[in-house]
Amino acid sequence: MRAMQSERRRGRAGAWGAGTLRVAIIGTLGTLGTLGTLGGMGTGAWGLAAADTLTGAAGTSEESTPPRAPSLSTGVLTKLHRANLEEIARGTFAQEHGKSLEIKNFGRMLVKDHTATEKKVAALAAEEGVELPALEDGSLVKDIAPGPDFDAKFVEAVVEAHRNDVSEAIVARANTADPKLKTLLTALIPVLQKHQNAAQTLNNELVRDQKQSTSNSMSSSLSAGAKESP
Repeated sequence: MRAMQSERRRGRAGAWGAGTLRVAIIGTLGTLGTLGTLGGMGTGAWGLAAADTLTGAAGTSEESTPPRAPSLSTGVLTKLHRANLEEIARGTFAQEHGKSLEIKNFGRMLVKDHTATEKKVAALAAEEGVELPALEDGSLVKDIAPGPDFDAKFVEAVVEAHRNDVSEAIVARANTADPKLKTLLTALIPVLQKHQNAAQTLNNELVRDQKQSTSNSMSSSLSAGAKESP
């Protein structure tokens, strides 16, 4: 009789453990889903990385797997990795196709800064057992193309991407319990803000120049028309 009661107690404990694991997974994914979209730095990338970490941790034993980062850290590092590669690709594209020296120089700064950041992201990911995905260059920059309006399209894309990146990095820093990730984000946020502000300044200058060019063209047309009148 005592043996049967002991078996029933163990059975109930196992059921509680499984139920608790499912609730923890669902609750964690729900929390990650509220973080929003790291521009190029989206919800899908954060949620997928988190789900991979949780299912991997639940399905393997501690003896057979290396230590893994908390799910939020995994999602943030994955998103930072993609954002860095996107901006490196944009910066390289700007150096090749930019119409003005200012755009080419800005592209060079993007490549330099995001390459340095990517080294830090990769180092932390390796330390915490996070496997960063390989990304094809052709899939990284779809919002700009060579052409007469390249400069304008380029700075618009950079402003939008960095606006999202700054917002999400601030949220991630506030939510993470990983001190090393928090330090990384604290150092990164001013760099992203610098890029956003520089791109916005370039965009304002392009808009101003375009308006001035349009105004000059209209004045020239009116002047030519007046000269032709009898």
